[in-house]
Amino acid sequence: MLIHELGHYYFQIKYKIQVVLFKIGIFNLIEWQSAGGTKFVLGIPFLKAESRCLGETTDKEKTKNNPRSFYYVNRHPKERFITALAGPMAALIPAFLILAIYSLLNGESLTVYFLLLVVIVGELMNLIVPFKLPWKGGALSSDAWIAITSLWQWWKWKAKKQ
Repeated sequence: MLIHELGHYYFQIKYKIQVVLFKIGIFNLIEWQSAGGTKFVLGIPFLKAESRCLGETTDKEKTKNNPRSFYYVNRHPKERFITALAGPMAALIPAFLILAIYSLLNGESLTVYFLLLVVIVGELMNLIVPFKLPWKGGALSSDAWIAITSLWQWWKWKAKKQ
């Protein structure tokens, strides 16, 4: 999960999107605010990490005119698309590489295979199944949802230019 969120974080920073929260773990143990306005939270590292940006955690309509917002009205949809896919891809690529290398080295542990397959299936689901996250009150979208809506906006943007 940490690698997944670092993938999002990298492209949020690259595209000058304001990262509001970057959290690792559960039970907030240490919190600090960066000069750029990002709240970093370190907890007990247990299957939880999240990276939230401006516009994702607040009302899209209120932040759409802010150039640092994820949903900035002049932001190219390609940037949202890449940022959404960066998380799952950042986790999938090393998982597949580790699986391939482990298999080539004649790894015999079913536990290792199981853990790698859990990661791979989870990330593929994140890439394929578009939905609003019900456990977040329907306010946050899955990576697939953001990628699909960004592709649609990109297509409309290109059609407008022609």
